[in-house]
Amino acid sequence: MLDGCIVHGPWGGSFGGEWVYMPHQGFTRKIKISVRYGEVIDSINFQTCFTTGETLSSSFGGKGGNRTDTSLHYV
Repeated sequence: MLDGCIVHGPWGGSFGGEWVYMPHQGFTRKIKISVRYGEVIDSINFQTCFTTGETLSSSFGGKGGNRTDTSLHYV
């Protein structure tokens, strides 16, 4: 287990695999998290802005359901 990670589950079917989102370079203080959901969470997406100006967007799960976005700005 990785330090600082919270593990729950497992839930869902027998498809897919485990995942961890951990950027391996310095990021700015902005992260956008998008969640697709219906009766359950269908997917989660992380978009991170790096100090180089590049962005990384990683999605885990399907494309169904409603979407909600949250932006985090670290102080």
